[in-house]
Amino acid sequence: MNNSVKMIMIPQGEFRRLISENSKEREEILQKIFHTYFYDRITEELKKQSKELRNWIEQIEWQLEQEAAKIEWEEPDQEEEPSMERTLERLMESVEKKQNLLIEQQDKFQLEKKTYTELQETFYQAKQRKTQFDEYEQVKQTEQLLLNKKEEMDRTKNTYNLALKAHHLRVFEDQVKQRKHEWNDIVEREKHQMKRQEQVEARFTQVKKEYEEEKNKEADRQKLHDWIKQHQQYLPKLQTYTERKKYKQALQQKIGFLKQKQVKNQAEITHLKENIETLEQRTDAHHEQTKKLYEIDIVYKNWLERITKLKELIHENKQLHQLRSSFSNVKKEYEATQLELQSIKLQIKQEEQRQQYELAYSLALQLQDSEPCPVCGSTHHPSPASVSSKQHDKGKNIEQLVEQQNRLELQLQQIQEKFVNAKSDGQAKRQVVEQYCKQLTVQMEDVTEKQLRTWLEEAEQLAQQEKLNYEQVQQFIKEIEKAKKEREDKQIILQQLHEKTEKEKKELEEYNQQDVAVRTQLQAIEQDLPATILNSSASQLEETIRREQSRYEKWVKHWEEIKQVYEELDNERNQVEATLKELQNFIDEAKNRYETQLQSFLTKVKESGFEDRETYHASLLDEDKMEKLRMELEDYETKKSHITERKLELETLLRDQTYPNLEKLEQEMTAQEQVVEQYRHKLQEIQLFIKQHESISIQLQDLLAKQQNYAKQYYDIAELADLARGENHLKLSFERYVLSSFLDEILMQANLRLDQMTEHRYHLQRSDQVAKRGAQSGLDLEVMDHHTGQVRSVKTLSGGEGFKTALSLALGLADVVQAHAGGVQLDTLFIDEGFGTLDEVSLAQAIDCLKGLQQSNRVLGIISHVPQLKEEIHAKLQISTSPEGSKVAFQFH
Repeated sequence: MNNSVKMIMIPQGEFRRLISENSKEREEILQKIFHTYFYDRITEELKKQSKELRNWIEQIEWQLEQEAAKIEWEEPDQEEEPSMERTLERLMESVEKKQNLLIEQQDKFQLEKKTYTELQETFYQAKQRKTQFDEYEQVKQTEQLLLNKKEEMDRTKNTYNLALKAHHLRVFEDQVKQRKHEWNDIVEREKHQMKRQEQVEARFTQVKKEYEEEKNKEADRQKLHDWIKQHQQYLPKLQTYTERKKYKQALQQKIGFLKQKQVKNQAEITHLKENIETLEQRTDAHHEQTKKLYEIDIVYKNWLERITKLKELIHENKQLHQLRSSFSNVKKEYEATQLELQSIKLQIKQEEQRQQYELAYSLALQLQDSEPCPVCGSTHHPSPASVSSKQHDKGKNIEQLVEQQNRLELQLQQIQEKFVNAKSDGQAKRQVVEQYCKQLTVQMEDVTEKQLRTWLEEAEQLAQQEKLNYEQVQQFIKEIEKAKKEREDKQIILQQLHEKTEKEKKELEEYNQQDVAVRTQLQAIEQDLPATILNSSASQLEETIRREQSRYEKWVKHWEEIKQVYEELDNERNQVEATLKELQNFIDEAKNRYETQLQSFLTKVKESGFEDRETYHASLLDEDKMEKLRMELEDYETKKSHITERKLELETLLRDQTYPNLEKLEQEMTAQEQVVEQYRHKLQEIQLFIKQHESISIQLQDLLAKQQNYAKQYYDIAELADLARGENHLKLSFERYVLSSFLDEILMQANLRLDQMTEHRYHLQRSDQVAKRGAQSGLDLEVMDHHTGQVRSVKTLSGGEGFKTALSLALGLADVVQAHAGGVQLDTLFIDEGFGTLDEVSLAQAIDCLKGLQQSNRVLGIISHVPQLKEEIHAKLQISTSPEGSKVAFQFH
């Protein structure tokens, strides 16, 4: 693609604004020209990251406070507000003290546990000895039962021995049956083989006749084979001839089709060029709409963030009210229980005073004159104690009151824990709500359910409106992008059409060459084939060859099958005859083996003590019954042996032993177990304290590490964000720094023209003064007057001087934009009015400057009513007005 050719319109009033407006408006003008919104987005991103890191640090500080609130201090800290590092140090010291106490308690626990283990061992030994005494009595009873069963077991043993002998003979009987089965099997095989011999002989006679008939037809089969081979050679030539004729016809059609397509493609190329020019006009507004979309997107996301925080604030505020209600209930319960406990303590004190009065009265009744008092030792008793009628009333049981006091103190302690937890949860929740209020820039006092709902509805409505605006702009951008994509697609299609046209042109030439070659091939084939073959089609010839080939193959296959069957039957006749001879020999051998095995078996039956074969069969038992008898005998002998041995062992163990008193031993062991459990309970409390506070210590260390990490990141990001926002000694933001760089380039180019038009008097420069009252610096303009040697504001320039300055800026801007546009040439400039403010010298200087631009191959268009300019411009578009209307005409001179 060639570089784009662009033109620029320079309205004089706009560039006067660039000089005369303040720094903020000059920034907006340069932003539109150089599209520096990207640097502003970088600044906003740094600001966002700084804010997020600050929120993380605040959240971790809150978590540190929550973790520190869980610590149970044994002694209050002397400092009013200790640092978190000091809190962590005290916590670790407290855990270390508890660990030392744990070691001390563990030593005591091990001593008590050792005592308990010794008592436990003594108890279990006594219990084992009692079990042995009981077992000895049981063993004696079992021994008597086994003696009573001896006669029955002897009969069982005799039956088992006979069955065992019969079982051993069963192997020989199975061999006799096997020999008889072999003999019968060979006889059956002989009968089957004789029948098979008859069938084979009949089949062989039939096949032999058919074999001899087919053998005599060998010459006919060879003749058919030669005919097939000759016509198979004709077939490919005929097929080639047919294909070449068809191919020739297809070539003629393709040549005509390609000629028509070339005409059609040329028309389509013209139409695509017109569409591409139309689409280019629709894609000019893409950048402006993209910027607008980005601005709407930022506003929309801010509203969405506010909606999210409002919803979270509603939820947290609701929980805060619930926690306040819970705190109030717990507080009332705590005060009521405290009053009840004070009442019980008062009753206990009154009851103790009553008992003291009764004791004094009892001692007073025992006093005798001249005898010493058991309390003070005096022999004089001027005022002995007496009891009023009220004191004579029966008091309450002081033990019941003390028990009630202990129960209330425990209950009060539990309620106090609930009270502290509720208060801690409420304070934590209030901090969360205050944090959300701070983020939303609302006062805590203004937060109500109704007000929050109102704020949420307003934010949702505004977010919805921004979303609609975003979707509208996005849709417009999509349409522009669609037009841009459509233009690119059509450009690709246009390129493809050019390539396709060239390709089809080459194809047309190739098809013409192929047509000549095909004609030559057809003439050569016609000379090689007989006329009868040429007049028939390839498919007909192929079908005839296939049919004859099939007949020949079936014929040959049938001959091979007959020959194979004949040979197989001949072999089978010989095999059957040999098999019959072998079977006849096997029958005599099998019969002799059977008779020999039977005689051997009967001899072994006699030798085993059985009178005959029937007695042997009567003694046979199945394996399950034999196994059952064997197990019964073994079980009896095992029990008998075990009982005898165990009786001797128990008599040896219990010699000189007495029956133990388990109840006394168990009471001593239970008392020691309670002592061990008390120590174990103390250890568990200490371990639980250590575990909980070690967990808190680890959590505090992790949170402090995270806090330091985030603080380090926050220091870097926040400093960058401040620098990018312009919070530095130059009052210069990141975007303004980039814009000031562009402005310096513009001023450098503008001063080249301004120096020429003002005869080296004026020189534009960017002010380096720092702005006051929070304003941004870096884009203020000054002019250096070389006649006075003073720097003054550009606002002090006269009308003509201001026009020359504005014109210089416009031309300098055009040069800088072209230099940064990447291939875009600003070949045409239109300048709208402003020359009427110049005197004759200044006008001549401006015209010389413009002529210099014209010599650099730029087209200049000047809109003016100044007569001197009319004389200098040779090509003019003259506009004449009259009552009938305006007329336009070109003039050249």
